[in-house]
Parts: sequence; structure tokens; C-alpha cells
Amino acid sequence: LALVYEDLGQPDSAADEWREILDEHSSYVPAYVGLIECLLKQGNTRDVARYIESLRQIPGGTADAFRMSARLMESTSELVRAIAELRSGLELCSHDSGLLRELARMLHSNQDYLAALEVLNRLVAELPEDVSAWHNRGVILGLLERQEESQAAFQMVDSLKASLSRGVMHVHSRP
Repeated sequence: LALVYEDLGQPDSAADEWREILDEHSSYVPAYVGLIECLLKQGNTRDVARYIESLRQIPGGTADAFRMSARLMESTSELVRAIAELRSGLELCSHDSGLLRELARMLHSNQDYLAALEVLNRLVAELPEDVSAWHNRGVILGLLERQEESQAAFQMVDSLKASLSRGVMHVHSRP
């Protein structure tokens, strides 16, 4: 129900639902993330900080805590600190794709295209079938005026999409 409220643009109701979930399952990381995202939309930074600290204490919540902390910093126009927070998170959770994606997004926002490209290169090396990472890599390469490499990245996107489509069609055609 929380996700439905989010889709309807009702972060207050969604936050209430996420709190109910946490009342029943106090270590459910996705509920913390959902609640923090709702609170950020509401501008409730005080409660966000409190929930991030709770999230840090939960096994498996470390990477998400760094990601949410960076989003909090970004929401208060502290983009440089947010980027540093994501880098710190990657020191502890070096292969977390969520941290890598978030870092690439923020570096792009900060117009640090070379650093964003470095992160995206790492992401496609670790997840070679990640369509969005290849797409974002193509965008960044275009911004860096590296057109041939950009086109190659977008060709990879098309190839991966076609491969995914064939896989879906194969699954649907099974008896």
C-alpha cells in the first residue's frame, strides 16, 4: 500500500504505511529506504537523519544508509559532501550497485563527467547486462564529445534490449 500511495503522489500516507511496516518488522531495510525517501520529499530532514542512523544499525543496511545519507545532503544543497559520503560507502561496500549508480548520478549532476564515466565503467564491468548503466555511459561519453564510444555504448543498449526481448518472448512461448 505504501508504494501505491507513493505512485499517487501522497508521501504523507506512504510514510504512515512504511512506519506501520517498521512497527511490525523493525529490521526491514526496504521499509526504511521507502520511509526515508518519503520524508525527503516532505522536507523532513530531522526525522530522515534519525531513520538513517537506525538503518546503519541493521545488518544489510549499511549501503542503503550511505545512499540515503547522501540524498539527505543533496537535498540540502551539499552535493560535494554527498559525493564524499557515497565514496565512503563504497569503501565499505565496494560492489554495491546502488551506491555506484547514485555516485554516477551525482557526479553527472555536478558536471564531473570524467569521474562519472569512471564509475559507469566500473558498473558495466561488474554488471555487463545493465542496460541503464550502458545508456548512462553513452550519455556521459556524448557529453565528453567521445562520439564513437558513445555510439558503441548505445549499440550495446540496443543489443541488450533485443536480447531481453528475445528472452521474454522465449519465456512466453513455453508450453
